[in-house]
Amino acid sequence: MRSNRPIWICGFWLAFITVTWLALTPEPPKEILAISDVFLHVSAFAVLTFLLAQVHFPTRLWWPMLLMALYGPLIEVLQGAFFGRAAEMKDFGVDLIGTAIGICGFRLAGPKIDAALGKVLGFLSSLVGPGR
Repeated sequence: MRSNRPIWICGFWLAFITVTWLALTPEPPKEILAISDVFLHVSAFAVLTFLLAQVHFPTRLWWPMLLMALYGPLIEVLQGAFFGRAAEMKDFGVDLIGTAIGICGFRLAGPKIDAALGKVLGFLSSLVGPGR
C-alpha cells in the first residue's frame, strides 16, 4: 500500500511557511486584509493543527495542540517586537479555537481523508501506468 505521508508533510510545510510569512510580513497582501481577522486565524490554526496531527502525531493529539498553543503566542510576540504589527491577545484566543477545530476535524475525518487521498493517488497512478 502506498504511503500518503510525503504529501501530508509537503502540505503541512507549505501551510506552515505560508501562515508564518503572512503573519510576519509587515504588509500582508491587501486581498488577505479584506478577510475577517478572526476567520483567518481560526482557519489557519485549524488547517495547521489538522496537518500536524496527520503527519506527526496521529495517536498523541496533545502534541499538536501544545505546539500550536506555543506557535500562536510566538507569532504575536514576533509581530509586535520585530515586524511593526500589533500583538493581540485576542488573536491567541482565536488561535486556540482554530486548534480545537483542527483536532476535532482530525478525529472526525482524518483517517477518511487519508484513505480518500490514497484512492485518488492510486487512480492517478493507474492513469500513468507502471514503468512510465
